[in-house]
Amino acid sequence: MSTYANYDQIAQYYDETRVPIGGEILLDCISSCGVPLASAKLLDAGCGSGAYAALLADKVGSIDAIDRSKGMLAAARRRLAVAGRAGVVRLSQGNIDELPFAADRFDAVMINQVLHHLENDPTNDFPRHRRVFREMQRVLRPGGVFVVNFTSHRQLRHGFWYYDLVSEAQEALFRLCISTSRLEEILTDVGFEILGRRVPLDGVMQGESYFDLEGPLHAAWRKGDSYWELATPAQISLAEKKVRGLKREGRLQDYFEERDSARRQVGQFSFCLARNCRSIAA
Repeated sequence: MSTYANYDQIAQYYDETRVPIGGEILLDCISSCGVPLASAKLLDAGCGSGAYAALLADKVGSIDAIDRSKGMLAAARRRLAVAGRAGVVRLSQGNIDELPFAADRFDAVMINQVLHHLENDPTNDFPRHRRVFREMQRVLRPGGVFVVNFTSHRQLRHGFWYYDLVSEAQEALFRLCISTSRLEEILTDVGFEILGRRVPLDGVMQGESYFDLEGPLHAAWRKGDSYWELATPAQISLAEKKVRGLKREGRLQDYFEERDSARRQVGQFSFCLARNCRSIAA
């Protein structure tokens, strides 16, 4: 589904530096679907390596997880097997704007850090986003909930200490990401009711790896954030040169602390909760 990152190739590195954050927020959101959490039918749309599915597998009634990338689905199978969840989560390959599921099948749908990989045409009112949201609404029963995990424009600017190492990649990612206000407007236009938005301030996308100040020097570390896929080899080389220079001068820790201070105030992820207002007859 991604327009710029090859996740079949990235999959072998992805879980080295990525962790699911906001699990308690997700569970709280899903619990508002109107059925007991232990019997809720959940769809994980764009499941990637299955981190969120594995995290929630023993908390809900059932999970269907779908992703376009064969490599990421293979990683998800490995993760679920290690977590003892093999067979509990049903994995499917497919596109999230053309789901292979019947209407009204799910009580809740979650989509985690996927929207910035969709084809993006803000001048034409984000048509791919609209198609995806309508498809989520179709498979959700009336009254079901949709949880969108995304990174806001403010978080893109202030939530990641290394993003200004390649300012061109940061600007490209900024253009790919829909704004919070437009996201909520389109969800409302499609037929969802916005129930709220929450931001976990204590979680970071890469877990402890985020605090590895020499991480940008290593390709495997960079594979954990698609931001780097938007940088050219020459730009990455310059970023590596800057990190090495800061380290040599004894200023790398100061560089990190200066740029990471705002992250503690804005976070890296946002969760938007919406309810499906579609009627049964729709």
